[in-house]
Amino acid sequence: CLIMAITINGNGTISGITSGAGKILQVLSDFESTPTSQTIGPNTDGTTKVLSITITPSSTSSKILVMYNLNVSTDYSFAGSTLRRGTTKISIGTSTGSRMATTSYEYQTDTQLQSSAHTCMFLDSPSSTSALEYNVILTNSNNGTNDFYTNRTPSDTNTNVLRNRTASSIIVMEVGA
Repeated sequence: CLIMAITINGNGTISGITSGAGKILQVLSDFESTPTSQTIGPNTDGTTKVLSITITPSSTSSKILVMYNLNVSTDYSFAGSTLRRGTTKISIGTSTGSRMATTSYEYQTDTQLQSSAHTCMFLDSPSSTSALEYNVILTNSNNGTNDFYTNRTPSDTNTNVLRNRTASSIIVMEVGA
């Protein structure tokens, strides 16, 4: 916790701020509205990066705030999404037994009509000034091979209502330390 005296005089001048701590140094975002589909084997991660963005921190002491909103549907009832830095999983639960570690998880009761929003906010401490790719992959936590979709429902037709198309996004912010 950083504590400092800040003075605001009568004409709006602020003094006493000497640190870059907590300042947002850069913001990058990616918006995806194109529907995607992929087949994922049983109890495994997909290989397609459904969201991806690269940021180069200006200091090794900087933190990176990662936020995403991903609209996912599946032809089965279970879908997970996992945040990664490169190929390293971050912001995940603890795996135990047959339960896989993911960032978010959903169970759908109507697999032809539903699409669920997977969300995440994670403050990463990468200790790097190299380009860092943050990406999101889908996870199949079912014993069978299933199809997974982003930004659409499994039954993506014009024959009925309740078949909306959606959009997904990822935002990264470098936070000064």
